[in-house]
Amino acid sequence: MEVRDMYEYNDGKIAHIRKSDKKLQGIKEHSINTAKLCKQTAKNIHLENLGYLIGILHDMGKCTQIFSTYLKIKNGIKAGRAIKGDVHHSPIGAIFAYERWYGLTSERKLTAQIITMVIYAHHSGFMDVITLSGESPLYDALKQDKEPL
Repeated sequence: MEVRDMYEYNDGKIAHIRKSDKKLQGIKEHSINTAKLCKQTAKNIHLENLGYLIGILHDMGKCTQIFSTYLKIKNGIKAGRAIKGDVHHSPIGAIFAYERWYGLTSERKLTAQIITMVIYAHHSGFMDVITLSGESPLYDALKQDKEPL
């Protein structure tokens, strides 16, 4: 899937539902707003384009039917049982970025690692990419999260 296709294939996908009035925010609007904020923040370290890309991809996992159903149940729009943490959306964008941009050059690898780490951690917090013993908790987690996909 190309990044530009994320919205075309998932028209009407929900990013957030405001609790007070059940107003929906679509994934496209949310991702673009987040991308603009990330771009502005990353401008301080001269990585504004990278920040924008991270903002666009960070909630790619919300474009899935399972997340849409989870969000509707969680907010009382649809009947069912939803437990916070049942559906993890962060790994989808992280896996996409890693597989798409982890290239042969050291620059591409580093860029893919940054994007992957930031997207994966945007709700759970950062983890080591590589430990002192040479293990990679981040990539182990990515492999584990990719298995059910």
